[in-house]
Amino acid sequence: IRSGRATVAEVAAQLYASDEHFDGPGDRDERTWVGQLYRQILGREADTAGLDHWSARAAAGGRIGVARAFLGSIESRRLRVHALYQDLLGRRADAGGLEHWAEEIRDDGDLAVAIALAASAEYFQRAQSQPR
Repeated sequence: IRSGRATVAEVAAQLYASDEHFDGPGDRDERTWVGQLYRQILGREADTAGLDHWSARAAAGGRIGVARAFLGSIESRRLRVHALYQDLLGRRADAGGLEHWAEEIRDDGDLAVAIALAASAEYFQRAQSQPR
């Protein structure tokens, strides 16, 4: 990540797709593993159609592509924007910011968005008001 050869999402995808993760929470079963991705990445339970689709895709084409698709989804990117807003700005993202930064995550990665938010006037104001 530091060298710029991989993004946070790419490293996360590799970890989620790893044999270690598949053997642990995935219990060596694509359906169980995909259900874990729904909970861990999207914060919700899988619907039957989604579970069937992604399990078949993992069995046919491998886990890395599925993990990348989950992390690259607009749902995942929006959740990550909300988390960055909460962590850095102490609030939920507004609709315009949510869509803008979700696209920025897709284009430039999570770290670029975190840096941009941390460089904002809003972050500066919040940091000034925090007890030292």
